[in-house]
Amino acid sequence: MSNTWIELDVSIFCDNLRRIRAAAQPSTELILVIKARAYGHGLPLIARAAWECGVRRFIVSHLEEARELRQVLPAARILLLGAVAPEMIPFLVSREITPVLISPEQGDEMAQALIRAGQKMTCHIKVDTGMGRFGFDWAIAAREILKLHRTGVLAIEGLCTHFSSAGRKGDAFAEEQARRFAAVMDACQAEGLQIPFRHVANSAAFNTRPDWDYEGIRCGILAYGYGGRPDSRVQTRPFLQWKTTVVQVRSVPADYPVGYLSTHRTAHPTVLATLNVGYADGFSRLLSNGGRVLIGGRRVPVVGRVSNTPGVVGVLSGRATLDQALRKDVASPAFLLPAGEADNPGTLLRGTALRELISSLRCRFDLVLLDSPPTSVVADTHVVAREADGVIFVTKWGATSRELVAAELRALEQSGAQVIGVTLNHVNAREHARYGYSDSGIYRGEAKKYYLN
Repeated sequence: MSNTWIELDVSIFCDNLRRIRAAAQPSTELILVIKARAYGHGLPLIARAAWECGVRRFIVSHLEEARELRQVLPAARILLLGAVAPEMIPFLVSREITPVLISPEQGDEMAQALIRAGQKMTCHIKVDTGMGRFGFDWAIAAREILKLHRTGVLAIEGLCTHFSSAGRKGDAFAEEQARRFAAVMDACQAEGLQIPFRHVANSAAFNTRPDWDYEGIRCGILAYGYGGRPDSRVQTRPFLQWKTTVVQVRSVPADYPVGYLSTHRTAHPTVLATLNVGYADGFSRLLSNGGRVLIGGRRVPVVGRVSNTPGVVGVLSGRATLDQALRKDVASPAFLLPAGEADNPGTLLRGTALRELISSLRCRFDLVLLDSPPTSVVADTHVVAREADGVIFVTKWGATSRELVAAELRALEQSGAQVIGVTLNHVNAREHARYGYSDSGIYRGEAKKYYLN
């Protein structure tokens, strides 16, 4: 296994989606925001899981995300929020990707390009009601939207806006933004333009204002288990755990310097543990001398500057009386970001924006899916996915001996699991086993025979 890895319990993600849909208005559709590699969780995996849970609309920010999502889900309805240029029209039309137009100028350029090409395209339009980022200025939006509608080449399917502070109940500015959006909508309707799909509620607005659900709700951070409050409309749970290993534990005296520039000196005899992770892995330097990690159920402070990787990449401290317990836990993983309702990530991050941290997690990490029947873990082997007809077994490229894989497979079958496939690639395990191949050239049915015979 690599120095640091991510574990995902996809069953919790699916439960989050079910809770959101149950809380929404019956006629409201859930739109899953899947930008930034699904907030660091992995776009292909999350997209497929959401599709299996009934989600049909998705939002991305960049063209490459749209391209990847279309390859993963050929029938999905994809909204592209980021700025697009007229030269992208052939790609958008051929892939049936719906752009969200963000200014009258962009809309006019797109319309003229479509007229020249003799094509039509479906779009949504974003109204800037006060966020100050993207969108048609609300004061002139209706007029400009009607102009685009009259070109005959833009089918305006949706209208949206984004709240800047809707997470607080009774927020006066959010109320004003809602009134501005309604004014634009009413002005369009007065001129005969009925826009069928309206979506204004992001995760924060969904949790506080049911009357803003309209036809669609854009759920991002809430679907991944973050951003809720005790009084929120729906409670969701994190399903990502980020782990690493403790590579060294030692006792040091008082006034002992730690890390680059000795930004921390121990106030008393202390036990230091060195973690096998650093800022190159996404463990932010902002966590220096302030973050927390979880070792053996204990929250332990990060001391000294967070370094690069590998080597001494994070140092934790504890009273000398914790020496024996900390040394005992050296073989256990250290939780950089635990999941579950009992572990509030905010208490570990100490001022670092949670969504910034999870969105920056590196794609090179090993990925372990935890939605399978419980099983032991031997060396680098993991059960990582569950299909309707059984479980898929995965092992890291060339890192695990045939004997260890065989032992784990036998243990699985003895526990009653129906093993249907073996693959050697963590990230694509589900696809490899489902479609009958692996990067090693060992096919789904043959792989199991190879290891057990």
